[in-house]
Order: sequence, then structure tokens, then C-alpha cells
Amino acid sequence: MFKNFSTYALEMMAPQYEQIEMALTHGFRGIDLDVVDMAEQFELRGEAKARRLLDSAKIHLGSFELPVPLEGSEEEFQQELEKLSTRAEVAARLGCLRARVVLKPWSETLPMHENFEQHRKRLQQAAGVLQGYNIRLALGFSAPAVLRQDKPHEFIHTLEQLTPLVEMIPGAGYVIDLWDITIGGGSLEAVKALPPEKILVVHVCDGPTEKPPAEWTPEDRHLPGSTGVLDLVGLLTYLKEIDYQGPVSPLVSKALTQGQRRDEVAHALGQALEGLWQQAGLSPLAAGSSTAGQAASQ
Repeated sequence: MFKNFSTYALEMMAPQYEQIEMALTHGFRGIDLDVVDMAEQFELRGEAKARRLLDSAKIHLGSFELPVPLEGSEEEFQQELEKLSTRAEVAARLGCLRARVVLKPWSETLPMHENFEQHRKRLQQAAGVLQGYNIRLALGFSAPAVLRQDKPHEFIHTLEQLTPLVEMIPGAGYVIDLWDITIGGGSLEAVKALPPEKILVVHVCDGPTEKPPAEWTPEDRHLPGSTGVLDLVGLLTYLKEIDYQGPVSPLVSKALTQGQRRDEVAHALGQALEGLWQQAGLSPLAAGSSTAGQAASQ
């Protein structure tokens, strides 16, 4: 596994060269891929120039966000699905063989069963395209109750609800986030009960000490290892045991990083992950030695 600096997870905007600089400066071995932008760069500048920074930095690529809409009109979905093959080819050429999507836990228009069926159909089509490039799709969910409050229709917000959908999507697996899993009534033991080969992307943060998981909100994502509420060392130890070779990305509340420079945020996250790495007995070099392409091939 490798430490992955994900601006997506941090809701942070930064150009690729700055992401690479922050990642390598602060102990990360990978970044996520903006596959839509990179596909445009391949077309405008050619592959060699578009990938030059990534190649020279020898940095791993963790995953890319699935660039097709799972809600909205069928016409819009089909338009974006037509572009997916080109984008997937770009990701594959760069060795980024993991796509991810975190499902929205509510819908304005569709009740649970209709929304589930729409997601199943669209994800099956998208996964079918990705499989042609040896790319696997990781599915995740958002558990905080506040996100579903006053919404017309609830959707998937627990690991138990997500599992049937994952099982219906060819080659699919999970975005593992112990914070969301805990809010949804799960635990590290629930993670260990999953097929190891289906753990594709991992997000980490800690929880608050002053209130129960059922009351956690997105603002309650603390620095990994800062409170000890979640057994993140146990999670990393288990990932080591199953030889997980994918990205581990810190995902903390934007409120906790407000007012800080981006390099300060990267430094704090790097230090937090390094502490967990050491407690789990992980070697920094060994943990980041596999390429992104090798990482997703298992």
C-alpha cells in the first residue's frame, strides 16, 4: 500500500505539478488522477508531453473519479458513457487501474428501489467499459444522517446496503472508509469480513471523542490517529496482512484545514500518516514500492 495525497478527498484545488510537489515533499508516494483533464491533455499536447511530469516524478496514481453521472437524464449519462472508453484508455496507459465513486445518500426524485436499479444499470455499463482496460471500480457511501435530513428519498448509506450493489457490478469492489462504516453501524470486523480482493481504495480519518458515531457530521473528520476513536492502526495492519497494494488517502474536514496553506495541510497529513505507518510496522519504502498498475492487478 502507499500513502496517497488526494486533493479530491480534501476538497482542495491544485494544479498537477503542485500536487506532485506537495506529495513528494511531505512523504506521500501517490496522487489521484484527474482523468477528464488528462484525456484532454493527451489530445491537445500528445501523450509524451501530457505525462511528462508524472513520469519524471515517478509518482504512483491512486484512483480516478468515475466521470459518468449516476443520476439525471439517460441522455446525459449516455453522452458521458461514450467518452469513458477514451478516458479509461488514458488512465490505463498511465497505470491508474482503479476508478472510484462515492454514492450520494439521497435522491430528489427516486425512491430507494428505483434509484438502486438505475445505479445498477449505469454502473454495470460503466464497469463493462472499464474492464476492457483492466480497470476496477470501487464503490463507497456517505453515512452521516445530516446528509439525508429533510431529503425526499434516502439511498445507500451503510456497508450492508452497499454490498448487494457491489456484488452486481462486474469486477467492482469497495472504497473503505472506517469513519463512514462506523457511522453506519459497522466496524473493522465488517471490513475483515469482505473479500480481500474487493478492497480497492482506502480513505482514513479519525472520529470525535465527544459524541457517538450516529451523531457525527462531515465536520467531524479529524486527522488520522489524532483521537484514537477509530482503530486505524488495526486497519493498516490488516491491509498489510492481506497484501493490499492500493492507495491510502487521508480525508479530513475542510473546516479543520481552513485558514491553513496547502503545504501546511499536506505536512500535517503526512505526519499523521507516518505516525500510523510506524505503529502498524509498515516500512515507508516497502509500503510504496509497487506501481499503481501492479497495485490494481490483483
